[in-house]
Amino acid sequence: MNTATMIDAMCDEIKQNLNDYCNRADLDRLTPAVAEQMSQALSRALGAGGVAGYRVFLCEYECGENTIVREGKTMRLKMMSEKDFMTPFGKMTLERKMYQADRGGECHVPLDAAWGMEEQFASLEVREAVLYACGLVTPVETE
Repeated sequence: MNTATMIDAMCDEIKQNLNDYCNRADLDRLTPAVAEQMSQALSRALGAGGVAGYRVFLCEYECGENTIVREGKTMRLKMMSEKDFMTPFGKMTLERKMYQADRGGECHVPLDAAWGMEEQFASLEVREAVLYACGLVTPVETE
């Protein structure tokens, strides 16, 4: 794992988000509204940094092969496929390798399988938070 690459991606994203906000915001005078807006901007920037770092982390585990064997079947790289995932940091779009047998059939995404996200949209932490909230309030309130 190359932590320096992950940290660089996070820092770059946080810096970009904060620069964009500060360049367009009126920060001449501190008011409760300005403080609240900065708090929200920092929260968004930290979330974007978390998404960037998580993406780099996951991509380190991407399969490097053009051909894989799964359940005795040879599968070839079909395409790169984007999918949106909900993470504790916010929505993350991830491009992953998708494999399929030569004669067609079901596709397989090794990266999704490796981190337990086959047929899932929300990461484990998000699913647990949603289930906890549903246990306390109605699903409409949870949404």
